[in-house]
Amino acid sequence: MEVVNALVQSERGFITEYDLENTIQNYTNKLEHPEDLYNIKNMLFYGLLREIYNQNIQYVLPEGPKHNYNLLDAIFYKIYIPICYHYGRVPSIHSFIIHLCGLDLNVFYDIRTGVYRANDTKPNPATAALVAKWETACNGDLIEYVVHSNSIGGMFRLKTKGFSEEQRISVNVASAAPTLDTAQLGTLAQSEYLLPPETE
Repeated sequence: MEVVNALVQSERGFITEYDLENTIQNYTNKLEHPEDLYNIKNMLFYGLLREIYNQNIQYVLPEGPKHNYNLLDAIFYKIYIPICYHYGRVPSIHSFIIHLCGLDLNVFYDIRTGVYRANDTKPNPATAALVAKWETACNGDLIEYVVHSNSIGGMFRLKTKGFSEEQRISVNVASAAPTLDTAQLGTLAQSEYLLPPETE
């Protein structure tokens, strides 16, 4: 059954925009200073993500160890990214997986690196492509954030991901200069003389 205005839907349930707004409003009402949710120097935003997990997300995720990656993709783009943008936060795989979805981050690192540590099997290519797409979106937003804010913390985070302040350039020099053997050098030395400067 298709639910009207559902942001995400699974076999277990659905989350509408109203459900999400209601959870956010209830969480905000508990705060002494609701505007602090926009302050990037505290942890209230992660508390909001946890509240959304507790009130909404956990009821649509599959039970057991299997993940529905298409559902997670919908949650990422229809719930997580808009919330991050609304509160001025740079999205990250870490906060998406741990705080909003309540899942084990190690599984997603394994997908990213291409091998599950538990049994040495390779992830499904479609799953790996989804995770790579999330990471690309997060990295792109982080780069934009660093460019526009000159954030030292943001730059440090980029460096931990392998980005560098300086572009690495490799230069290959191929010399096509002529070479002379000893016989040619001897001939050259006998046939050409350097004249001393003229003296007055």
